[in-house]
Amino acid sequence: LTEMLDFALTVFETTVMTALLVFHPANTAQNRAASNVDIRKGMFLFSFIGMLTGFLVLHHGYLIGFVIFGIGGLFRFKMDASSISDTGKMVIVSLIGLAAGLDLPVMSLVAAVAAWIVIWVFGRSEKLTLEVKFDEQAEPQLAMLRLQDHLVQNGFSVSSVSKTKFKPTAQYLLIARKPGDQTRLIREMAEVRTQTGSGVVDWQIE
Repeated sequence: LTEMLDFALTVFETTVMTALLVFHPANTAQNRAASNVDIRKGMFLFSFIGMLTGFLVLHHGYLIGFVIFGIGGLFRFKMDASSISDTGKMVIVSLIGLAAGLDLPVMSLVAAVAAWIVIWVFGRSEKLTLEVKFDEQAEPQLAMLRLQDHLVQNGFSVSSVSKTKFKPTAQYLLIARKPGDQTRLIREMAEVRTQTGSGVVDWQIE
């Protein structure tokens, strides 16, 4: 009974600190639909795996802990973390859960708070990749530069532009710092495509 109560308390502790990162304002502000939901589920799953590993090591020896950790690691191959930051979140919540399971609540809390601050500082911006196909008959190079100037003039932060060799397509890497930037970019590109002389044939945002 004592071990069951200790386990329930550890689960609660891990869930609260993981939720601190899962529902971070910088994460909830990003509009990534289904992929964002999967990442949230994965963060809770990985934190629980880490917690369970630490708890079993502490109470029943390291061998069973390594077995559970190895089984949990297999889930990693079934998850598609879309960026380095998403993978980093998986790792940190696993360590937070592991610290909680090893009965190190202070270290777990410190790690959660530190990660929350890091996400707040570096996680408020999101990269958007805009791929544009230009009309081959309308001087694609000039159309590419015109579109870049147009985006900058309308408040978008263009990090880099790359053109596909021997093809009338280009990729624009934009930095979205506000929650509505992606929606605003979609509207802007829809208007640009309808404009005469823009040279834009088709486009997509990744």
